[in-house]
Amino acid sequence: METPQPEAFDWADTVASLVPEWHPCRGKEISVALIDTGVNFDVPSLGHLNIRGHKFFTGGFGFNPFDKKGTDDVKDSFASGGHGTHYAGLLAGESNPTKRGVLSGMINACDLFIVKAKESNSEVTRIRHLLDAFELCVELGVEIAIVPLKVRVSSKRDEGINEAEIDRVMKRVVAANLHIFTVIQNLTTGEDWTDIVDKNFPSERPEVINVAVLPQADLEEVRPAIESQHIDFLLGGFNGWVYDTSSHLIPLRFTNSGAAAIMGGIAALCLGSLRQQELPHKIDRKDLLDRLRTCSQPLENATGNDPQPIIFHNFPKP
Repeated sequence: METPQPEAFDWADTVASLVPEWHPCRGKEISVALIDTGVNFDVPSLGHLNIRGHKFFTGGFGFNPFDKKGTDDVKDSFASGGHGTHYAGLLAGESNPTKRGVLSGMINACDLFIVKAKESNSEVTRIRHLLDAFELCVELGVEIAIVPLKVRVSSKRDEGINEAEIDRVMKRVVAANLHIFTVIQNLTTGEDWTDIVDKNFPSERPEVINVAVLPQADLEEVRPAIESQHIDFLLGGFNGWVYDTSSHLIPLRFTNSGAAAIMGGIAALCLGSLRQQELPHKIDRKDLLDRLRTCSQPLENATGNDPQPIIFHNFPKP
């Protein structure tokens, strides 16, 4: 039987109990980039994101990360319902109480940039597209980049990208205090988690913040592999709604991509709250992680069976 569509859904309410002191700011005064497959602006609650200067397509012809016009066509090209559209609504959907089926995003007061990171034919994401997106974010002064995408590390050779170029861009990321929330490969407990972080870009990079879904039930089977790797946060129990590209509200199929979007949104709530308290404008990666751990629990407490929204932090073994 089809799940009935809600009158409205507010993602901020989903995290309110986890971050009560950060919740009210809705990401105000924080600049965020969603680096994904694009966004369909004609779905309910997303039209306000169609802003000149905020739309970039890194795979578009002649794209230049130093050109900040931001007028590119960023229509979502994901074949299965709209990957980028899902998370644009989760983050920045603007609730309209006069319409049925509206979606209110958890940080809809933020300044959101849409960065479509795909090949010009809209089929493939490459490492070059992500590097260009990161450099663009530095140029725009973005504070949080949410990247629900990954590329196999082996693609470096195929693309002719060397480590020196990657290091150059990532040094700029660190210097700019750009916080990148990204994903590892989606896995179940029955699959091999060994060295999974190092097999994908940008999760292999120490500068990023890796987020995953907490494995269910058989967590003990993969706990040693998780604890020994650079996986910063694991989320469980987050249920809610997102838009597909046909303007329907659908239940979220919670994957690592959704976890990265939620954790990046929580980070924006944190920074927005600090900004309202007139604390220092720049928060470095270590300080941000320390603050985010205040709303999470040690992974050693996880059972894999938590039905309510919960965040665990991981301290990889040296």
